Amino acid sequence: MKRGSQNSLFSYILKATFPFFLIMIFIVVVVTAFPEIATYLPQHMIGK
Repeated sequence: MKRGSQNSLFSYILKATFPFFLIMIFIVVVVTAFPEIATYLPQHMIGK
C-alpha cells in the first residue's frame, strides 16, 4: 500500500470517529458533574 493511501485512510478514520469521541467526552463530563445520573437505575432497581 502506498504511503499516501495510508494517510488518507487514517484521516478518514479520524474524521469518522471524531463525533463519537466528542460525545463520549461529553458523557464523561456530565456523569462526573451529576453522578446521580449513573446511580439512578441501580438504586431504582434495588428499590431504595
